[in-house]
Amino acid sequence: MTSVRTFLGYPYPLGATWMGNGVNFALFSETA
Repeated sequence: MTSVRTFLGYPYPLGATWMGNGVNFALFSETA
């Protein structure tokens, strides 16, 4: 299995957004 690299993202906009060099996923959970 290959390793996954994660980076700091942005809390907005919600959903999946292409950031030019990857995809930013911003989610909201009222009970998290």
